[in-house]
Amino acid sequence: MNPTPGTTPPPAGSHAHLRVLLVDDVAMNRRVAELFLKHLGCTVVSTGDVASAVVRIRAQEFDLVFTDVEMPEVNGIDGIELFREADAAAHPGRRCRLKIMAVSAGQLGMTHQDYLAAGFDEHLAKPIELEQLRAVLLKWQSELPAPAV
Repeated sequence: MNPTPGTTPPPAGSHAHLRVLLVDDVAMNRRVAELFLKHLGCTVVSTGDVASAVVRIRAQEFDLVFTDVEMPEVNGIDGIELFREADAAAHPGRRCRLKIMAVSAGQLGMTHQDYLAAGFDEHLAKPIELEQLRAVLLKWQSELPAPAV
């Protein structure tokens, strides 16, 4: 099931309150993941590198970060600490820890457990699929606070 441009957005569903930051240096990867996440009802902000992601985290609170692992300058693994520090400094009253998801094509030879040991909350293999994203959102939404009414 691929969302197509010009289709009616889905009604507000179980993922409608999720605020997602998407970080990937490849514009096409960002666009596909953004379309999928929006189709699932998420509010999505995307950026092409860790430095601009940190700026976004300081300016806005997110529930989940999906970050490419293999990026130039600062990679997603090194970004984990930067993301968490920025979130803690900018949002000290946060009710739960920012969830960070690794997105990788597997070129580093790391296993799912390696990504978790590195500090990620979850690992998704590229190419990302709609049902894969849906499963991750379902898994983690229960650990996130309900949206303010």
